[in-house]
Amino acid sequence: MFFEKRDNLFVGRFPVWFDWPGLVHGFSTRRGGVSDPPYDSLNLGLNTADRPETIEENVRRFCGAMGVRRERIAFTKQVHGDRVQAVHAPGVYADTDALITDTPGLILAVQVADCVPVFLFDPVQKTAGIAHAGWKGSALDIAAGTVRCMSESFGSRPENLQACIGPSIGPCCYEVGAEVAERFPSKYLKGNKLNLWQYNHDLMMRTGVQSGNVTVSGLCTHCQTDWFFSHRAGGAKTGRMMGVIAVNPG
Repeated sequence: MFFEKRDNLFVGRFPVWFDWPGLVHGFSTRRGGVSDPPYDSLNLGLNTADRPETIEENVRRFCGAMGVRRERIAFTKQVHGDRVQAVHAPGVYADTDALITDTPGLILAVQVADCVPVFLFDPVQKTAGIAHAGWKGSALDIAAGTVRCMSESFGSRPENLQACIGPSIGPCCYEVGAEVAERFPSKYLKGNKLNLWQYNHDLMMRTGVQSGNVTVSGLCTHCQTDWFFSHRAGGAKTGRMMGVIAVNPG
């Protein structure tokens, strides 16, 4: 992932998608906002205990850096489940952890602070998806479910899909207890550390997504708390990054 400085913010983008005209995507860092500690400073978590007006200013700044309109965003109200919604209008979608769309210019967004953001793009059908995959969502196969929903709703062929896994807690740091470990095959565990990057990569491959079409950022939020919010490192009172994707007209 490459981080571009835009205004006073840094926007993460995947180089594999640089050459696709009309595809808008990005991932925020924790820098360049107006939130006070412990949410310092670009907290984009709509459901955190940060001041609403501060969060809104941060969202405004991020949208400005991305060159997108706040009123065109479809947000998830995440519950660590496996619900995927096909959406065609902006708003907040309750009890939902993944969104897909074929509506030009509609921006799909998830909020994360260690959980895995999965970005999906179909260059043939011009459709997009995004999923929030913590350990619960990963265990419920939400990344694979998002691929299947894109296929069922929009005719996307898995072999045409391109997927990117954004910054999240990595296998270097994600220690889990037995109750979590038992939900995953042993090959994704090294001692008590879980590899959600590889697990979600393989989930999508099992649906027909080609391995060469899956990009993993390799950036661990727990390792780099100067750049990213981390729920595991910062506790419950921490901010959230935002991942966004949209396919624009033309």
